[in-house]
Amino acid sequence: MCLTFSGQAVKTYGSYPMRKRILKKVIPAKHSHLLHLNYTDDGQGLIDLICENDFEGVVMKPKASVYANDRWVKVLKPGYSQKMEREKAFEKR
Repeated sequence: MCLTFSGQAVKTYGSYPMRKRILKKVIPAKHSHLLHLNYTDDGQGLIDLICENDFEGVVMKPKASVYANDRWVKVLKPGYSQKMEREKAFEKR
């Protein structure tokens, strides 16, 4: 199983810039609990930022790897303060 866009596997789109453009189309720019982040070489810095701002975590993969299920890693912040009541964040406003 892999990520698809318009019925086509994203990994078949080839270039990194093309895949990033697809992600920007899929992830809403406003009013979303998702954030599209451009590539960073500083993975530890990103994790530190997540912890400092009490975000739940991040899902990431190596830049050069394909968009396949076994390439993604979910990193959760230990002791995330809103874990118990986070469903409130998903209520319609």
